[in-house]
Amino acid sequence: MEQIREVKKSFCALSVAYIVLGLALLIWPDISMQTFCYVFGAGMIIFGCVHIVMYFTKDKLQSVMQMDMVSGIIGIATGAYILLKMESMLEMIPFVLGIAALLGAVVKLQYAFDLKRFHAKRWYLMLIIAAALLVLGVLLVANPFEEMLSTLVILIGVSLLTDGLGNLLSIFWIGHLIRKRKNVSADTQNRADQNVAVEITASDPNEVQLPAQTPGGGNGE
Repeated sequence: MEQIREVKKSFCALSVAYIVLGLALLIWPDISMQTFCYVFGAGMIIFGCVHIVMYFTKDKLQSVMQMDMVSGIIGIATGAYILLKMESMLEMIPFVLGIAALLGAVVKLQYAFDLKRFHAKRWYLMLIIAAALLVLGVLLVANPFEEMLSTLVILIGVSLLTDGLGNLLSIFWIGHLIRKRKNVSADTQNRADQNVAVEITASDPNEVQLPAQTPGGGNGE
């Protein structure tokens, strides 16, 4: 359970970063791709450093079998590569983010079917998010806006924002449904236990009532 919580926290943090970066790109669509690379690379290095610090500052039992060290090294390496290979990354960013959006669409599609299995009334909302991410991913991979930088930046911002919001929505939505189902199961089990206890009590021979005796020991005749 502790490992699941840690993964959930990291996933939430990454989703919030997607949302913040996406909003920044939508607010300032004239930002250059080079500036975006600097911000994204620096963000990955900070992300990696935080996880490295978390690994060494956690309790020994909490850090066992955790992915903080691995996440930290990957984050720092990715950020350093982006900053050092800026020219090559400028051409790769739309394609890489497009692939990320397509993967996010597949994940959201699974979330939609998971919500449907839990009988969520509005599970189709997640399906709409998956479809939107699919379209955005295809556009980023094809990159027909190569000569229109501001349009490309807006498209990237919308993709990041949609993916981040979809992640947070799915995490809390599915978590709520799981807790609700557990509570219903617990209540059902409690009622079943109470019914069994009542049946056992009613069938106990020691609880059988003897005929009432009249005063004086007679039988009332």
